[in-house]
Amino acid sequence: VYLRESPVLQSLLVALPSRRLRCECDLSQPCHADAIIDECRKMAASKLRFEEWLVPADQMEALSTLIFSLKWPEQSRPNVQGRGRCIGLTAGPSGHYVSSFRDEHASLVRLSHAILWKVTRRPALRFTSLQVNIDSIARTHTDSGNCGWSFMLVGGTFTGGLFVYGEPRESCNRLFHFDGHRPHSSTDFQGRRFSLVFFVHSLVVDINWQERELLWRLGFWHPVDTDRPQELSL
Repeated sequence: VYLRESPVLQSLLVALPSRRLRCECDLSQPCHADAIIDECRKMAASKLRFEEWLVPADQMEALSTLIFSLKWPEQSRPNVQGRGRCIGLTAGPSGHYVSSFRDEHASLVRLSHAILWKVTRRPALRFTSLQVNIDSIARTHTDSGNCGWSFMLVGGTFTGGLFVYGEPRESCNRLFHFDGHRPHSSTDFQGRRFSLVFFVHSLVVDINWQERELLWRLGFWHPVDTDRPQELSL
């Protein structure tokens, strides 16, 4: 039960196309559940791979319209210039909290999830957080606070703005599955560009039921939930 209810383990399993992971343990020896999870984390990471999808432009049009119609604050992140914010579970100086609850943000979360599920054909994908970056340029950095790998959806009308992950990659109307703990960045661009990064925050293990309900109302799906929040049709 402990393993089945572990958001850390579930966030890794749902990223695997098969959602299966074989982990053999010697049951004759004492074995702490956290040790099993750590071993599963290593095994899952070895099976995950970088993936890239081209998203049809008509699926991105409504998303672009919604994103650019909203006002976004300037970000104070040291490696990312531009506007944006993290919606959902995030952390600050005083600890974790659920950021932002507005109808527009809930619509953005649900619409972007619907695109993600449709393109990947993996309706079990679950996240607690969505980092929104508007007209941003990211210097080479690694992410922190992420549990497992991330998905990033990039759109807009721009030239340049390559996603650099091992090598420069075209990013417009692309969806990427990547390890945010590895160095990555983006190049200069001209035009309007946004990126949405879906991830499970490592502090998901500390949230209470009230915070979990707030995430649900925003359109996020907790890693151990069996029901899916209401999504928007494309």
